[in-house]
Amino acid sequence: MMKKKKATGITEKQLKGSIGWKQGIMYILTYPPFGKNDIKYSRKPIKGGNYSGTTPQESIFKTGGEVPNIILRDMGIFDISIKSSGKNKKPKISFKRDLKQKTNLSRIYSTRI
Repeated sequence: MMKKKKATGITEKQLKGSIGWKQGIMYILTYPPFGKNDIKYSRKPIKGGNYSGTTPQESIFKTGGEVPNIILRDMGIFDISIKSSGKNKKPKISFKRDLKQKTNLSRIYSTRI
């Protein structure tokens, strides 16, 4: 049986372990297995996400399921770090400037929670 995909192009299983946030006019959702291409961008809220707040730090959420403790991503001139500790705690996101784009991050650090 095929996995049913939502309009976002991700499966129900991937949505359960996703982390999303609002950044400027974009809504962003990264999902398991959190690889380089496991990210969606949209100008409208992505279905299944709970985007509240106006900054990435205020709007970040996880959709349940297991997520890694730390996710590092290269997003052009910025690198992001998402830390998630505790099953019901809200993840924290931080940005580091990478103007010369020296890094090529797409790593996760687990002890899955």
